[in-house]
Amino acid sequence: MSAETLIRDPDTLLSEWQALTERHHHLHQPQAAALLGLPEASLVAALSGQSATRLEGDPAEILERVAAMGKLIMAVSHHAGVLIGIAKPVRFQRAGQRFVLADDHNRLEVDTDAIAYIYVLINEKGMHGRERHLQAFDQDGRALFKLLVLYKRHAADLAALAEKYRSPDQRRSLALPLPIPVRPPETNLDPGPLCDDLLQWSKTETPILATVECPKVSLSCQTRQPKVYGMEDGFLHFSHATMKLHGRLGLLGQIDRSDSSWRCRRQDSTLTFQRMAEAA
Repeated sequence: MSAETLIRDPDTLLSEWQALTERHHHLHQPQAAALLGLPEASLVAALSGQSATRLEGDPAEILERVAAMGKLIMAVSHHAGVLIGIAKPVRFQRAGQRFVLADDHNRLEVDTDAIAYIYVLINEKGMHGRERHLQAFDQDGRALFKLLVLYKRHAADLAALAEKYRSPDQRRSLALPLPIPVRPPETNLDPGPLCDDLLQWSKTETPILATVECPKVSLSCQTRQPKVYGMEDGFLHFSHATMKLHGRLGLLGQIDRSDSSWRCRRQDSTLTFQRMAEAA
């Protein structure tokens, strides 16, 4: 079925999305949207009246309230996967033209005028288990970030926030432009040097900084001695109690490498690994 038809038919869209998750193991929302040829916000809007609630109000006020909900996962997608910061306690502030959510290890920044759609999703039996999070999108329905509330004791707080800022507009179909299809880059990347560097860096006490930068949002996560694994299957998994990174090695794109950093670019997304100058 065409993307044009799906974007106007939320029930069929949900059926197609469910079918994809049954055919593809660990298929998450960004990949499902790409396979369906839709902006990611269309998938979430289709859940309105079920597990999703569209919010309306001052984004700064909404984000400040979510920041107070204990331990959060802050997730930003990049061209090869996703970077995740696991933060507690979370501080919210304005920094010039950006909102900032941060703790001692992670820092999420988003342009103040970039957020066009905000949804809260609450579902104890979602497609990937329990869902208890906020998602923000730009005016074209592209995902900016997700904030997942980890502590069960704050589930009622998130539900109350959804009710307080509930938008009168709970349409299940959004008038969004369809994304331009992007072919995966053809690459002969040898992941060996990257894996070797990260494995070596992970054995020392020197901090490693992983950063995703996009035009409207960025996320930086600093850690020491993370677990690095999975390269033999074409994936990179970078894991610690305060952060996680997942990526397909073949999608890293253009690489700039130095003795202390890797920078991977594709389109408007940049993924950087940097070994800090010295241990803090």
